[in-house]
Amino acid sequence: MDKNKIFFEKKCNRLHFTINCFTFLFAPAAGAQVTLDFILDERSRELFGEGLRRRDLVRTGSLLNRVQKWNLVEAGAHMQPYMVLRPIPQQEIDAVTQGPKFPQNPGY
Repeated sequence: MDKNKIFFEKKCNRLHFTINCFTFLFAPAAGAQVTLDFILDERSRELFGEGLRRRDLVRTGSLLNRVQKWNLVEAGAHMQPYMVLRPIPQQEIDAVTQGPKFPQNPGY
């Protein structure tokens, strides 16, 4: 067999494999497969390092469950329900001068 033909076939096979892997890894999910967990997982991959992860999990009400499920050693054992909301800085509470006293988030 001709060396060029063998080289070309190897390159085509590699390209075909690469395209198939890309299609498999990045193919859009079917409508029935799209769940809140799927969307949150996809956003964590797509927006890695953007600093939006905690906000997404709080907004969807899944922060406590996900931290306890996936970060058991680092934070899961210590995560309490009141920690979903962060404490309000005291200087912000003190800055309210009119109306009723501004309350701190429960647990802090």
